[in-house]
Amino acid sequence: MRSVTMFSKWAILVTCLIISACDSFSVETVKKCTIKDEKCFIENVSKILKDISETGVEEINVPALDPMHLKNISVPILGLLNLLLEEGQLKGVKDCEINKYQNDFEKGEANLEITCDLVLTGKFKVSDPTPFLQNLLGSDPITIDGNVKIILEKLRMNMQFLYDLIKKDDGDIYFKCHKDDFNYKYDVGNAKLVVQKILLGGQDSSELVMNIFNQNGKLIVETFGTSIFDVGMPIFYDILHRFIDSIPVKNYFSDDFTPYVKNV
Repeated sequence: MRSVTMFSKWAILVTCLIISACDSFSVETVKKCTIKDEKCFIENVSKILKDISETGVEEINVPALDPMHLKNISVPILGLLNLLLEEGQLKGVKDCEINKYQNDFEKGEANLEITCDLVLTGKFKVSDPTPFLQNLLGSDPITIDGNVKIILEKLRMNMQFLYDLIKKDDGDIYFKCHKDDFNYKYDVGNAKLVVQKILLGGQDSSELVMNIFNQNGKLIVETFGTSIFDVGMPIFYDILHRFIDSIPVKNYFSDDFTPYVKNV
């Protein structure tokens, strides 16, 4: 598995939901779990993730996440060019499966494994090719016409991060994620590309590019996937902080968390 030090945009949200389950719109419908009942909490968080993905949370200005609408995201590819997603949408977040979950409340450390099948569809544009690449292709630009579809099958992420349990002025205990202490490994079972037309040096190279990608999808994603995940970080940056401090742990756990509080 490939190891990186920054979370993708929605991976951060999923991770902190695992910790804090900050679902302000359906607190009453979520049953309480004990800290030792990992199965119970996985079921709760899976429901929360599905509900948020489909409806969003209007009270705290969180949009629906599936499909997730993306716009003007630039991804550097191997230092040769930038791939710009002008407009697109990501599907599959609501159906992600949480395979494993472990939470050490004394250390303030959580680990989880999640698997997703994701489909990104959108309009891409190539910009800023290096002189070397441009000379290799001639004077004609690299052109992508029509929609591009990237399919990630069995994207598996093992995540680890740190947090504190704090008591606020209202007397209740809340989770506080360390936003800079994220680590994860990811692996993709397979990746596929579907494109209508790609012109390289003035020649229609759509079939060539798709064949190369589809025969080596896993290796290609491992090669430049880090750039995609890193660039995705800002989209959920604001959303994350709308959730973290929202709901006290007593709404989700039946245990007494007083021994774990750090700021008392």
